[in-house]
Amino acid sequence: MRVLRVSVVVFMCLSIKSFAQREGLPERNPVAGDPEAIAAGKKLFEEACQICHGGDARGGRGPALAAGDFLNGTEDAQIFQNIRDGIPGSQMPGFDMLATEIWQLVSYIRSLSGTATPENVSGAASAG
Repeated sequence: MRVLRVSVVVFMCLSIKSFAQREGLPERNPVAGDPEAIAAGKKLFEEACQICHGGDARGGRGPALAAGDFLNGTEDAQIFQNIRDGIPGSQMPGFDMLATEIWQLVSYIRSLSGTATPENVSGAASAG
């Protein structure tokens, strides 16, 4: 009986993986940590994302991404899907990009983690 259960679990796992591959769902970032991918991702970010997420991903109309705090999934595959499909109930649209481009964006965003710092603004706090 135990062998049957293990066989069923293995079959189901393989079926899910096969389904994910057929649907084009990502499993892992193939360009994680690649300096060229990060540079390409930065360029894509500047062209498509910075208008909402701000320069250097510090936030704007969209949330800051540079700190690495993500409300809608922290895994690379989840970030990939958020970029590709958008986030329902938010202003985040889906983007029709090649998978390689989305992975480059994920790599760039990951490269910023922990680098978000508040911008210094001149003036007196008491004056508003």
